Amino acid sequence: MSAQMPPVVNENGLWFEDLYEGYTFTTGSHEVTVEEIIAFAQRFDPQPFHTDADAATASLFGTLVASGWHTAAMSMRLVIDSFPVATGVIGGQGEIAWPSATLPGDILRAECVVESLRDPGPESPRASGWVKNTTTNQHGDIRYISRLKAVLWKDPARREMSMSGHE
Repeated sequence: MSAQMPPVVNENGLWFEDLYEGYTFTTGSHEVTVEEIIAFAQRFDPQPFHTDADAATASLFGTLVASGWHTAAMSMRLVIDSFPVATGVIGGQGEIAWPSATLPGDILRAECVVESLRDPGPESPRASGWVKNTTTNQHGDIRYISRLKAVLWKDPARREMSMSGHE
């Protein structure tokens, strides 16, 4: 289905009916700074390899690195800015991995693929879909991977038409 056109985003965002399996999108980018790595870590993950460049040299990483949760949060922001799902992106369950550490100066970008969609039937106002996100830096190094089951809302107007038999 990769030959399909990208969904048209209406004023409310993308509904379940707008998506299809295989739909792929690439986000914008974000350059990671030392200041934001330290600020995030001081607040949420205060470990020396995230908060102190000198102490980080003695760590497994050998340098200051972003918290994995910071990388996940930056990835989420990139997705939200590029994938306007109606009513917001709500994850239900999933798997995550950090194959390599995010470094100051990395320019992150994510590619997301709608792997599968599930419609429980016309009576349900929502459906679900599995979406895989691969976040890489400017060199193609994979920094974060997530595969999440997202709650997707159905378009109320199309759902009403479907339920009344006026498709």
